[in-house]
Amino acid sequence: MPDYDWEAIRQEYIADPTTSFRKLAAKYGMSRGRITDRAIKERWYEKRCQISAKAGAKFEEALVAGAERDAETILKARSVLAARALEMAATATRPSDIINLTNALQILAKMTGLQPELDEREQKARIASIEAKSQVQEEDTEAGVFMIPQKWEDEADDDE
Repeated sequence: MPDYDWEAIRQEYIADPTTSFRKLAAKYGMSRGRITDRAIKERWYEKRCQISAKAGAKFEEALVAGAERDAETILKARSVLAARALEMAATATRPSDIINLTNALQILAKMTGLQPELDEREQKARIASIEAKSQVQEEDTEAGVFMIPQKWEDEADDDE
């Protein structure tokens, strides 16, 4: 009867969640039942779950820490950008200065989360403008007023 390195087999099962008893049996040349019996006796599955839970918790902690670092970096960049924008506004004398200030303010708006709100306001204003123009055209049509394109009026004047 071959001598198996049960510690290595157990560690392989616990460390790799994709490994099954069937794969281990094929790899080490033994029956699946033999591995299953040993795994049940030594509670391999429970140990695998504990290791996976610990790894998941550490991964989550790393994500949170990374997000906190990113948030701090964004706050610092935002305050630097805001200070620079104020400085640019105070010293702007050329059109290019105004363009640079506008670009800086747009970046600042995106970083502070204002951009979606500003985009929404602009979109609503455009929709209101289109609706108002449409309403005027509908009223003119109902009153029997039709707009004649300028090109047609010019052609009519030429004919006279």
